[in-house]
Amino acid sequence: MNKKVDERILDSYKNNIINTLKKLRQDQTCPKNSEYFFTLAENWFLKKNEDNKIPKIGLIGKCIPEEMIYALGAQPVWILGGSFEAGLAADEYVPRDTDPVVRSTVGMIKSGLVPDILDCKAIIAPVAYDSERKMVGMLSKDMEVYPVEIPPIKWTEGSKLKWIYQIDKIKSLLEKKTRKKMNHKNLIQAVKLVNLAKLQIKQLMEIRRENPQIISASLMLFIMNTYYFNNDLRKWTYEMQILNEELKNTVKEDVNSKIKPRIFVIGSPIYFPNMKIPLLLEELGAEIADVEIEASKFYVDEIIHYENSSKDLLNYIALKHYLYDYSPYFIPSEHRIRSLKKIAREQNIKGVLYHILKGHLCYDFELEDVEEKFKEEGIPVFRIETDYNYEDIEQLRIRTEAVIEMLSAKIINH
Repeated sequence: MNKKVDERILDSYKNNIINTLKKLRQDQTCPKNSEYFFTLAENWFLKKNEDNKIPKIGLIGKCIPEEMIYALGAQPVWILGGSFEAGLAADEYVPRDTDPVVRSTVGMIKSGLVPDILDCKAIIAPVAYDSERKMVGMLSKDMEVYPVEIPPIKWTEGSKLKWIYQIDKIKSLLEKKTRKKMNHKNLIQAVKLVNLAKLQIKQLMEIRRENPQIISASLMLFIMNTYYFNNDLRKWTYEMQILNEELKNTVKEDVNSKIKPRIFVIGSPIYFPNMKIPLLLEELGAEIADVEIEASKFYVDEIIHYENSSKDLLNYIALKHYLYDYSPYFIPSEHRIRSLKKIAREQNIKGVLYHILKGHLCYDFELEDVEEKFKEEGIPVFRIETDYNYEDIEQLRIRTEAVIEMLSAKIINH
């Protein structure tokens, strides 16, 4: 199934991971209690987890409820395509113009760059657009892949029922794979476990919104990404509690913060190690006041309907993942834009950087609506298109520097 990856790609892959982590470690806002998260990333991308007793289930993307996997005593292995080198490793499998996330995802799976993926008993693959459909078809030729179609119109009962039906089918398949039956007690324990972890993510986001100088956006995004690298969620939650306590007790003030333009980064997802855009913006002196987080609404409310039956509780979890996903794959997406405008008002945003990965047409289609809605708030929107390659970094630098200077001048002259 997996071919040995070219040594040049492998060396470049390792160097990219190491260099990106080095840049983040050197960040002046790096908390003292953060080494755990760096080690977690190193182990996930560069080493193999030797614990083979726990069955592993691969998850492409973030919309499948991990609670049901934990409830079956299994470990979710998230496959988030954020590596340029993994995309290179996919060259023989996908067309050149395939979007970077799908290319990288295919490369990670087919090349064995991430060792834990090789141990997965099956991979669950949500399908929202054409590239994902083709990816699932290709991967299914030599491994067990369970496709889950994401209904694009969320408000209809038919869409909700279709989603719940698919999640129920996945549950049955996973029970066969893990040789365990999901019961109410284990599902409640899994829900509480995930709740506690995601409440820590919510707290980190709130701490930074209160005072962006405490921790850079690049570091915040990286630490949040490590949720998807962990193989012990209780340990990860404990370390997050320590980190958040440190940040709450930290006092930092940037004397230049009043003249720094507060920028809101929205658009295509930013997955480690592709931290190119946030690192560049902060290097150029911009203040990233906020970043659009996929399914950010998921971090707002706890799942507390424990009294329901196991079936009803799983349905509730499934709908929460589905209905609170505000990515632009849905028709229409007023909820997403309304949520973004609310954050912009609360955070006193001066400019929006609309980040589009090449091939993410759904984000490009929404640009006009985003520009129109933010124009109502007096906030300019700047489109920036890129991929995972660093060859365009100087062009990006010139473009973003001009945007920052323009926004800074506007603040000074106001």
